[in-house]
Amino acid sequence: MDTIRIITTQNVELEYELASLGTRIVGYIIDILIQGGLTLVIIIVANMMNTAFGSEYYEHNEWFMLFILIPYLFVGFYSLICETTLKGQTVGKLLLKTRVVKLDGSQPTFGSYLLRWLLGIIDFGLCSGMVALFTFLINKQGQRLGDIAAGTTVISIKPRVTVEEVSAPNIPVNYLPIYPEVKQLTDRDMAIINDVIHTSAKQDNEQAVAALAEKLKQTLSISSSLSDMAFIQTIVRDYYYYTAE
Repeated sequence: MDTIRIITTQNVELEYELASLGTRIVGYIIDILIQGGLTLVIIIVANMMNTAFGSEYYEHNEWFMLFILIPYLFVGFYSLICETTLKGQTVGKLLLKTRVVKLDGSQPTFGSYLLRWLLGIIDFGLCSGMVALFTFLINKQGQRLGDIAAGTTVISIKPRVTVEEVSAPNIPVNYLPIYPEVKQLTDRDMAIINDVIHTSAKQDNEQAVAALAEKLKQTLSISSSLSDMAFIQTIVRDYYYYTAE
């Protein structure tokens, strides 16, 4: 699998797995099917209203025209709306576990998503997507034209650790958890945490461990005097303690 290294604003180097061409195509097809399905529903509803009330009813009914217009706008701005509200994902990306990220390590802005959407007209509208395909194949960072302009790419967010690596740790019977705030975390969060732990251990990457510890402290609004690794391991044990109850 192709990977990309991104330097965050805290000068922490993170390695991500680029979303493959096949994965991106399948995700795009899923999104197109959703847009096409919604368009079909709009047409069917409009025809039913025409048959039931006659064309004069809905042609001069502002509320009905608005009812038809809003879904059409959603179809047209589908990727922009989804990526903005779902933090870099459309439904297709969500299902295939991929996400839009910035190459400079910062969070994508609305402007980034807007550029991707605008140039998507060229990427996918010209020559049936050949522009996007050609750009992707010659670019080593998994980018289409819209990504190049926005400074983004699409990565895979599937956990890269094995089942054995993410198995719950052995917790003593008399164990007392320290951080009840871990109840805010999810299984997906824990998979990512385990991924960072094992990947950083293999690469001896102390910066990644420090960045993860700081992110957890900010997210959970807690402080700790433990070392970064000890703190993260405690978070993991506490999480599995509470989820096993």
